[in-house]
Amino acid sequence: ELAANRPATKKLAVILAADAYALGVTPGRTSIDFVPDLEQEISFSIINSEHKDMNIVIFTQGELNQSIFIKENNLLVSSTEESKQMSYRIKLPSALEPGLHTGEIVILQLPEKSSSNEAYVGAALAVVTQIYVYVPYPGKYADAELSIVDAEQNGEATFIIGVVNRGNLD
Repeated sequence: ELAANRPATKKLAVILAADAYALGVTPGRTSIDFVPDLEQEISFSIINSEHKDMNIVIFTQGELNQSIFIKENNLLVSSTEESKQMSYRIKLPSALEPGLHTGEIVILQLPEKSSSNEAYVGAALAVVTQIYVYVPYPGKYADAELSIVDAEQNGEATFIIGVVNRGNLD
């Protein structure tokens, strides 16, 4: 009697299988101190640890994206290449507000085209290298971070306090 009053339910299982591609980038982040009108070339490496042929698209995003200039937006990485050296140029404006300003260089591996005319679901893999620009605050300003290491209940603990001067005065 209870089964007759229950709505019919249908279950759908979706199993996705994909090749694991190992796309990487190094360094993951570059940090620089602000200098008005600074122009600097910054290098990074695209890592192809699975030794696959890859079609790559590179673009920028984030607050500083208008200050980042990429030489090559599209490139092919051959299966024989373990890594590929790339670079971008950053041109900072003459003034920025104090604090942290960020930009991202996105390295996107495009999915391979299907060999058949049937519909398929594909995925694109992306990695990011970041640029951090620190603009000093006027006067004295410090960033501090507290880390607690080897803490035991009712025992000793080690406290590590990292302090970075973010002001324009010592």
